[in-house]
Amino acid sequence: MLSAPAASTKGPSSRDQTGLTGDLCDRIYAVNNVSTDGASWTVSVIDPRAMTVVENIPVRPHPHHIYPVPGRNIAYISYLTSRHLDVLDMVSNSVVAHILTGFGPRHLEFSPDGRLAYTDDFVGDTVTAIDTAAGRTVGVVRVGRHPNHSVPSADGRFLFVANSGESSVSVIDTRVLRVVDTVTVGLDPPARPSRPFDLALSPDGTQVIVTGAGDSSLSFINAQTRTEVASVPTGSPRTTLPGKDLDPQLNVRLTPDGSFAWVGNQSDSTWSVVSLAGHRLVAELPAGLGADILFQPPAGPAAGLGIGTARHSGRMAVVDPLHPALLRTVATAAGSHIITFNRDWTLAFVSCRPGNAVSVIDLRTWTDVRDIPVGVFPDGIVYVWFVLGQAQTHSS
Repeated sequence: MLSAPAASTKGPSSRDQTGLTGDLCDRIYAVNNVSTDGASWTVSVIDPRAMTVVENIPVRPHPHHIYPVPGRNIAYISYLTSRHLDVLDMVSNSVVAHILTGFGPRHLEFSPDGRLAYTDDFVGDTVTAIDTAAGRTVGVVRVGRHPNHSVPSADGRFLFVANSGESSVSVIDTRVLRVVDTVTVGLDPPARPSRPFDLALSPDGTQVIVTGAGDSSLSFINAQTRTEVASVPTGSPRTTLPGKDLDPQLNVRLTPDGSFAWVGNQSDSTWSVVSLAGHRLVAELPAGLGADILFQPPAGPAAGLGIGTARHSGRMAVVDPLHPALLRTVATAAGSHIITFNRDWTLAFVSCRPGNAVSVIDLRTWTDVRDIPVGVFPDGIVYVWFVLGQAQTHSS
């Protein structure tokens, strides 16, 4: 663990006007992936009452996402091109430490009990295991090429890692921190590398569902035998974005009852809906340009609905996830990506990367009530509040 960097910088609306610094008011963290001047990168702190940025925390180049550590008042900031995570104290809004990882820890997953964190070291082709209580690395595991996302088994014994540079999922035994299986995934016969991009564990813990960005597939792995049991096409890998030659990026989210997988097909701007029981494509719905991630609030006025972000559009999709249908669209700033929700699920805060803003959507009226200017290309975002001094967030 290394020493902390310089203290954060505060704008004109700071301690005296908002009370954010040094107390336990609600706050939103938005990670700005691009530097404003080519030399400095920040995490913006938003006061959700005033709906304005009150502080910018300096961090290292190319931060990506932010992950609150379960049961702690700290969060990990991941990076695209670093060999460390930053440790953010969410009470003082300051980076207090760094944790050594493999090269390019862009995404992160926690064990079911929160005692371990696993980084997907995209550039270094490794997964780093971190003891969250001790704040230190306990192991680095060599996996396949370009690990992009991972998911633990229900009991936490195994970690499934999507290797986006090839056609495989590495399976790590978390007790000994070594790869014990490598599962080949993708359509058969393979027309091209499947390039697993994202993956999810079914609610009953029996299946690992893997998106293939290279061949537009959805593969199903038996979580117990750790073998692929099916792979189905999710639509054509065509491009509907004029002037953009994009590598497909497919995120997957499951309905809470385990009925369907919703896949955002970025390059062809559609939502593919696949039955988990039947392993078949049941619907392909139009979406905003660059269909991305489906968020499903479990409470509040949007309970039972899905909100789908769109990387290259100024509108998000509202869908019925259990009876697949597009219900409406909602305006945002350009290029929605990640959604975080306030305490009672009445407001959605959306990171809009090309728009350099966080859009605030009133879920009671489906209106964009404010586009909050932040830094350049806001990526990861999270809403945090405190109960008896303990940080709280909604899981996404």
